Amino acid sequence: MLESMESQPVCRFRLRFLGPAIRFSILAAILLEVLIWLDGGRHLGAWLVARLLILVWSALWMGLLVLLCRVRVTATGIKFPDWPLVVRELPWDQMVTVRRVNLLGFRFLAIYGAGNPFGMWLPLFLRDVDQFWRVVEGCVTSDHPLRASRTRRCT
Repeated sequence: MLESMESQPVCRFRLRFLGPAIRFSILAAILLEVLIWLDGGRHLGAWLVARLLILVWSALWMGLLVLLCRVRVTATGIKFPDWPLVVRELPWDQMVTVRRVNLLGFRFLAIYGAGNPFGMWLPLFLRDVDQFWRVVEGCVTSDHPLRASRTRRCT
């Protein structure tokens, strides 16, 4: 199975933009509303300007993430930018534990390697998540933890 994948190029997957950008904007707007309420409306003009800037800031932030954070699936493993955008690869044979995580509506796979307490958080808000799973299933065995995680629900 892996021998046939070694000759194939790296598959790259980009993050979706619109859905996460809207969700991020909504979360930021809710936080801003709480701050306005706690302030008692004393600085309403400044808060209104901040409300408008949140939309621009959210779009720029998500656009930057979409451009810089590409998931790469290779014959040897998964590569994804780790903080601070340093690309790290986790080989297939070192993946031991995979958990599905839901962080404020953003879904991730937390993939932990053998002897590594820090996992790689792989976003599941990809543009073509079905193609991602097809490529992954072509690279791993049927009993691989990543393949088993596809059917589990987020916690």
